[in-house]
Amino acid sequence: MKPAGLSLLLAAAMLPAQLQGGPVEEALTSVVLVKTPNGLGTGFVVGDGSIVATNFHVIEGASEAAAEFADGTKVDFEGYLVASPGYDLAILKLPRPADQPPLELQTDRLELGT
Repeated sequence: MKPAGLSLLLAAAMLPAQLQGGPVEEALTSVVLVKTPNGLGTGFVVGDGSIVATNFHVIEGASEAAAEFADGTKVDFEGYLVASPGYDLAILKLPRPADQPPLELQTDRLELGT
């Protein structure tokens, strides 16, 4: 197994008992390692499975980037859909949907304290 996969397994194993088997552990299956010539960071699969959200500083100045999934699979990104230094957000495009499930994001309006 590749280091990214091992890191995700360790993260899941180190979750406090009250979080194991719940939404936090489930969300770990959507996490990917984002690698560039300048360094690495993490992101998560969203949408139809061919989109990865990460921080802008992870890809800043990079001419190429790749995703490494928990099973060790590496896929080069086609490019970016959104890059916002002000929000420190980058939305990257994979050439095909990932085998990992996308993270389901809250789409309803949140209320303070809920």
